[in-house]
Amino acid sequence: MDVGDIRKRVRRTIAEARTAAAERRAQVAAAEEDGARALSDVVAPLFTTLAAALKSEGYRFRVLTPAGAVRLAAESSADDYIEVTLDTTRDAPALVARISRAWGRRVLVDETTLREAAEIGGLTAEDLLEFTLAQLAPFVGR
Repeated sequence: MDVGDIRKRVRRTIAEARTAAAERRAQVAAAEEDGARALSDVVAPLFTTLAAALKSEGYRFRVLTPAGAVRLAAESSADDYIEVTLDTTRDAPALVARISRAWGRRVLVDETTLREAAEIGGLTAEDLLEFTLAQLAPFVGR
């Protein structure tokens, strides 16, 4: 093989990798901005309203806001919660819902992608409410 050809291909690979990394950084920055806005403007208020409604029905839930996430947690068990968080470690950054349920001594954790990349800012309270109500059934059906 020609050394010159190999060097050209190496340079092209390096340039492509740098371009891809720059695009990824821009995508993550946009997702972080949209995700922070969605968590504070949509998820936290809706979870607070849900916690109040559940409390009035006799189910004790509280809303926790660890860094970069909002969690609707049952007061009876630390392992029973629905959490929405922004995951920027994925190839396409996404708003991810984690549902954790204690079942005896086992803890079952499911993850579901709510919105990816450019769609993160499009999360509506209605969409989140429908999803959350479907996930609440095991917590309130006991």
